[in-house]
Amino acid sequence: MLPSLPRPTQSGITHCAGQCSNITVTFAPSSAGLKTATVHIANDDCDEADYDFALQGIGICNPPVFSTCPAQQTVTAANGSCTALVTYAATVSGIPTPTLSYAFSGATTASSSGTGSGLPFNIGITNVVITAVNACGSTTCSFTVTVKAPEINVQGNGINIVDGDNTPVSSDHTNIGLVNVGNNAVRTFTVQNTGTSNLSLGSITVTGTDAAMFSVGALSPASPIVPGGAATFTVTFAPTSPGLKNVTLQIANNDCNEANYDFALRGLGFQSPLTLGAYPNTTLIAGTNTKITPSVAPTNAVSIVAYSNTNFTGILTVNPGSGVITITDAKQAGIYAVTVKAFGSGGLTATRTFTLTVTNPNCSQGLFTGTTNVGVGSYLIR
Repeated sequence: MLPSLPRPTQSGITHCAGQCSNITVTFAPSSAGLKTATVHIANDDCDEADYDFALQGIGICNPPVFSTCPAQQTVTAANGSCTALVTYAATVSGIPTPTLSYAFSGATTASSSGTGSGLPFNIGITNVVITAVNACGSTTCSFTVTVKAPEINVQGNGINIVDGDNTPVSSDHTNIGLVNVGNNAVRTFTVQNTGTSNLSLGSITVTGTDAAMFSVGALSPASPIVPGGAATFTVTFAPTSPGLKNVTLQIANNDCNEANYDFALRGLGFQSPLTLGAYPNTTLIAGTNTKITPSVAPTNAVSIVAYSNTNFTGILTVNPGSGVITITDAKQAGIYAVTVKAFGSGGLTATRTFTLTVTNPNCSQGLFTGTTNVGVGSYLIR
C-alpha cells in the first residue's frame, strides 16, 4: 500500500529558483490485487500549495512451493560418536520470499528457524519437517534422517549382562562357581551387534589381583560383527589356590557410549582333601612279584609314587586311583622301609610308610656221590 507523504514543516526542504529534487515511493503490497494511493506534496506555491497526484500498483502474491525437498538421508556415525552432522538442501520459492523453520522428532528433537541442515543428529531415525510461510500461505517438506551406528550387547547363558554389572550370578555365567584347585571350568559368552553398522572389537582382557587365574579365548568369528550378528569367546577359570577370586572383564569396541564394556567375574577355588590309606607290612621271596592293597583307596590324588633305599633293585609302581602297589622282581634280600607319597592339586601331599621284607629262597646244600636210577615222573629235590 502506498503511504501518504506528510506535509512539509519548517524543517522541510527549501528550493531556490531553478532547483529540483527527487522523491522515492516504495510499493510493498501485503496482499494480492490492485492497490491505489495519492501522493500529496505540501508547498508554498500560491496556487498549488497541495500538489497531489494518484498512484497505483498491482500486488502479486505467490504461495511457497518447494522445488527441492531432500530425499531420505542415511549416514553412519564416526567411530565412538553418538551423533552425525547431516547436511541437505531444501529450495523454496514464493512471493513474497517465504520464511523457513524446521522441527525434528524421533531420535533427535529440536526446532528453530531455517532448514536444520548441518546440525548433529542422534543415532536412530529422526523425522524432519521444514515449513515455508509467506503472506499467501504455507507448505511443508518432510523426510527422515537415519544415523547408523553399532550397538554392543553381551550375553552369558542366553541372559543379557549389562555394561558395568558388578554382581556376578551363576545364571549368566558371571559367577563361575566352585572349581577344585588344579582343575578348571570354562564359560562361553556371546557378543551381539544390535546396531545398524559394523561392531569392531579390540582386546578382551581381565584385570584384578586374581587375573592370572582367568584366561580369555579368541573371538569367533573374528571382528567385526555385522549388524544383527554375534560372536563368542570363552573364559577359563583355573584356580591355583583356594578362596574367592574376583576379576573384571573388559571388551574394547567402537560402540559410542559403551566403548569399554565391562562386568565382574567371580570364581571360588576349592582345595579338595588328599587322603592315602595305610599299607600292611609285607614279606616276599626275592625275585617274586606281589600286589599290596591299602586300607582305603586314595582320594584326590593326581599321582602316587613308592620308593625305598638304593639297595632295593625291584620295581615299585602305584595305581593313583586304587593306591595298589605292584612289586616286580623284588630283590635283594633284606628289610626295607618303603615310602608311598601321593600328590594332589595345589601342592598337597600325603605320605605312608610300611616295611617290606625280602627273603632268600628256601634251599639245602650237600655233597652227593654215587649213582641212582630215576624213573619217569616229577620229583622235589630238597
